[in-house]
Amino acid sequence: MRKTKNTNRDKRCMSRWLFLLCALAFAALLSEGATAVQFNCTYKTSCGVGETGVLRAENDTGGYNNAHVQLINYTGAAYAYTLCCETDGTHNLNAACSHKNATTVLRAYNTSGNHIQTPAGNPTTYPERICIALSPGNLTCEYVNTTCSAGYSPFVSMASSETNSGAYNQTNAHIGNYSWYRLNVCCQGGNSPPSVPTLIYPLNDNTSVFERNITFDWSDSNDPDSDPITYDLNITSNDPNCVVEEEWKNLTASTQTSSELSVDCVYNWTVRACDPSQCSNYASVWNFSIPSVIGINFTVNKTEFKSMNNNEKNDTSDNKPPPFTVENTGNVRANVSLKANDGLFTSVALNTRYFQFKARVNEAGAFDPSTSQTTYANVSAAYKTLFGDLNYQSDRDSAYVDINITTPAGEEAGYKSSVIQIYGTYSP
Repeated sequence: MRKTKNTNRDKRCMSRWLFLLCALAFAALLSEGATAVQFNCTYKTSCGVGETGVLRAENDTGGYNNAHVQLINYTGAAYAYTLCCETDGTHNLNAACSHKNATTVLRAYNTSGNHIQTPAGNPTTYPERICIALSPGNLTCEYVNTTCSAGYSPFVSMASSETNSGAYNQTNAHIGNYSWYRLNVCCQGGNSPPSVPTLIYPLNDNTSVFERNITFDWSDSNDPDSDPITYDLNITSNDPNCVVEEEWKNLTASTQTSSELSVDCVYNWTVRACDPSQCSNYASVWNFSIPSVIGINFTVNKTEFKSMNNNEKNDTSDNKPPPFTVENTGNVRANVSLKANDGLFTSVALNTRYFQFKARVNEAGAFDPSTSQTTYANVSAAYKTLFGDLNYQSDRDSAYVDINITTPAGEEAGYKSSVIQIYGTYSP
């Protein structure tokens, strides 16, 4: 570092000195598919516990075959029979068409009781929807002239004739129990898992991650059934010396910050998305490593003692003048040493009591006092221990370096300066 003179000093003062100490810092770099849900539907005069009424039916002469249909939410005189449905106990049914998972199973001519059609028909003629919502999951229905397909449960049968001798029109129809007519309405509850997340950060094969508390990031998944989504994050390492094998479950956000990970270790990570019934496959496993890095930075890199007389002593312990301030900007603890490039005085050499240093607390827990130089020691041309285990965590990574000088009795007046260097090494 180039020496800088104070041009404002009084040049007539021959028995006093001005001192400017500057510092240099050196850093060492070291090294899944859908699941079927079946349900049962039965005509009853009233639904029991765990059953959901989805429509009402009544024949002109009594009974529920060859019947008109009334919407379940009709508030007038109710038909005598209700089609009551129940599931396996782990899924809920709802007849509200406003439900987010609602599937239109049939359409009705009006709410108070009349003919029906399949959802494929003209909605202007049959504007009223008969719905079933399955939660979690979704519902699919088929309209077949045979028995229900495997995995599907019978719902109702329908036709536009009052006989079951062959008519199976899909509109202007009466309703009947399953197999009363040839056109059967069969439904199946199902759940599709969310999409597999896409990993974002840290990147695969990344060897330059610096932070040790990593905020993992991945894409939001989509659920075909509009179910709520959570995530499972898995972090592992094949090295037994590497700290942390973590798994977070039921995360509601697509980011998560880890606990502190080890340096110079290879970590694997992956994520999957889950709805209340099912999880996706895990994303392809990515790996990363965190190299050990020491960064030593002077946030205050000079101190100036102003004028002093022979045999006068002063130091920075009262912050007048200010001490040097050292910060560990790396990601591992550092053992830090100090030396001077040149002597401060011409009449005495380095490594004498006239030019000294020591470590002092700035942030609590920043260094280990037992392995640090906490009392004044002579500044030398060779490195001497300054800080032991200087911390890297942001709330405890800064410490002071105090300087103590005594002007020798025989030192001639003039501008005095010296450059200090520090050096950090990894402290495992």
